[in-house]
Amino acid sequence: MFVKKKMITLIIVALTCLTANADAVDMQDGNWEITVQAEIQGTSMKLPPMTYTQCLTSQNVIPMQSKSGQECEFIEKNVSGNPITWKMRCTGQGMKMDIDGKVNYQNTSFSGNITMRVNNPDGEKTVMKQKISGKRTGDCN
Repeated sequence: MFVKKKMITLIIVALTCLTANADAVDMQDGNWEITVQAEIQGTSMKLPPMTYTQCLTSQNVIPMQSKSGQECEFIEKNVSGNPITWKMRCTGQGMKMDIDGKVNYQNTSFSGNITMRVNNPDGEKTVMKQKISGKRTGDCN
């Protein structure tokens, strides 16, 4: 009897923790318009802003645009609370990229920073800093 009560208590605590983590990111599921402003470190070159849309949900809170010909894997992800952070590694087209991201959600908007470290096929290394912002535009299609 005591073991059963202890087991039930542990299950309730575990479920409470899982629910708390899922609700901890202050964002509304939906379609988001995301704008990225990038600059290449070590130069005065700023790339023109890029805007794209993505369906973001509590199960998929990391804003990122997929590129064909690249394979990416998460090295680390912290998607509970604010800010959310992640580290990933992408390879493709002879390049290797290490990406660190950090975003703060405020219900229907977010802002943050992404750093990309690119190892080019010719051995040249490039660091790109990106400012990222987003706003919810409606429900996912």
